[in-house]
Amino acid sequence: MAVALGILKWTGIILGSLIGLVLVLLLLLLFVPVRYRLDAHVPETVLEGEAVKKLKEEIRADARFSWLLHAVRGRFHYPGEESFTVKALMFTVIGGQDKKKEEEEQPKQEEKEKQEAQPKQEKKEKKEERPKREEKGKKEEQPKREEKEKQEEQPKREKKEKQEEQPKQEEKPKQEEKPKKEEKKAEKEKAEKKAPVVSERKAAPEKTVRKAVKEEGRQTRTVPEEEEKPSFPARLIGGIKNLLLKPYEVAQKIIYTISSVCGKISMVRDLLESDTFARAREAALKHVGRIVRGVLPKKSDVRVLYGTGDPYIDAEILAACGILSPWLAAFVSPEADFERKVIGAEIQIRGSVTGATLLWNAAFLYFNRDIRSVRRRIEKIRGEKDEPESESV
Repeated sequence: MAVALGILKWTGIILGSLIGLVLVLLLLLLFVPVRYRLDAHVPETVLEGEAVKKLKEEIRADARFSWLLHAVRGRFHYPGEESFTVKALMFTVIGGQDKKKEEEEQPKQEEKEKQEAQPKQEKKEKKEERPKREEKGKKEEQPKREEKEKQEEQPKREKKEKQEEQPKQEEKPKQEEKPKKEEKKAEKEKAEKKAPVVSERKAAPEKTVRKAVKEEGRQTRTVPEEEEKPSFPARLIGGIKNLLLKPYEVAQKIIYTISSVCGKISMVRDLLESDTFARAREAALKHVGRIVRGVLPKKSDVRVLYGTGDPYIDAEILAACGILSPWLAAFVSPEADFERKVIGAEIQIRGSVTGATLLWNAAFLYFNRDIRSVRRRIEKIRGEKDEPESESV
């Protein structure tokens, strides 16, 4: 019993510790914010000539994020060799591997180049020695080749003499066989001309001949029925019917669509005037606003200098920014240059995002009764719109 209780005790301790670690990680993910930062610089440049091409090279941007006292952090830098990197403690999870690979591969490449250069030198030396060896071998092989050629020519001559004697002996019996074959072919042709007439009469009895005649007669009778065309008055009556029925069908469809649209408009109007829609709108605006405020930066200093070359357009842009000033004044401060075609910017943004606020507000939007009822009514309106179209088809 003591052993079993000890095992149960240690299993409970291990399970409890694992559950505690999972809860701690969840709490950290929900309540520890992710902090982000953005710094960018666009120098003041006149948009004329080659200055536009140089603008891309002069832009500088540095974006960073961190979580849990920089235990997990990431960075995006432009321009840079490592554009995006993510690190966990001292380990690089994403990016930062290109340089290491290059450093490791450099000595390997040098060794490969040396190994490849050695066989090339050996090949060159062998190529220079080959012609000398070939000349010596040719001089030694010449007398041997002449003897072999003489020995090979003797049996060839004997074979040629035998082949010349054979066709003369074979031509004589062939000339005697030709007239016999011609006589046999003439007799076969005469027999074939007489045979098919008799065989056809014997093979085709009277019944089959009559059936074939009947089938041929039926076919000849049906052909004129298929080729018959409607008369001129019938064609006139059919054309008049089509002219009268088409506008009637078109009018029915138009009336049906108008009635369905009017029904949809009345349903949408009832939905907008209902109390549930008003409550759902208030809840949606409230929680969506919280989500946006949780994502937007806490500190920002964005200064933008622009000039399009047309004072009228510059003034319209400033007027639009003035209309949106309650939302943009805390983040962006635009400056217009009415005389030049210029662009420039200085951006500094600091902010943080917590997972608990996002999840809480998103769950409230999904499970709210008023929002769900409005969603169901919208789905009903769409479904009733699609059903009559399928019936009409």
